[in-house]
Amino acid sequence: MINFYVFDYNSCLQNKIISNADDRIYFEKINLRHLRFYKIITVVAYYNLLRFFRVIKKDVYISYVIDSNSVISYAICYPKSFKYPFMEEDEYQIGSVFTDPRYRKKGYSGLIIKNILQNIKCKRIWYLTESDNIASINLCKKLNFNYFSKGTRSNNKFLSFLSIYKITD
Repeated sequence: MINFYVFDYNSCLQNKIISNADDRIYFEKINLRHLRFYKIITVVAYYNLLRFFRVIKKDVYISYVIDSNSVISYAICYPKSFKYPFMEEDEYQIGSVFTDPRYRKKGYSGLIIKNILQNIKCKRIWYLTESDNIASINLCKKLNFNYFSKGTRSNNKFLSFLSIYKITD
């Protein structure tokens, strides 16, 4: 089961988002130069292909933290696509949140998601997490995301990256 959370800019006060002066945190459109980071090669290649074949119409963004020339934490911000039929055109979804195990419990996931919330200008941002991922659920609450509903992920038997997320409640 998947939990669906939303950050609605109309109802959440943006001044609750604390700005960050850390110069190791980046927010950029995903492009081919990001292929230099081995940890995110698959994600970057996949979304560059989707953009090239016009499966997605808007840019995909990445927020990441670098330490010693290596990406230690990142989150991808996706626009509406076939994978997220519940989304509207002016909405994004935060996904592929990852922090290197050696750097966990130091607040990096919160920093990169705050970075996305400060830089993406849209109606609503979605955050999906497994119902048993307590750390991720606590992060949503800390960052003022509101619980929206339960849902499912329909797994494609042969190509899991083509799975579709659906709201069930």
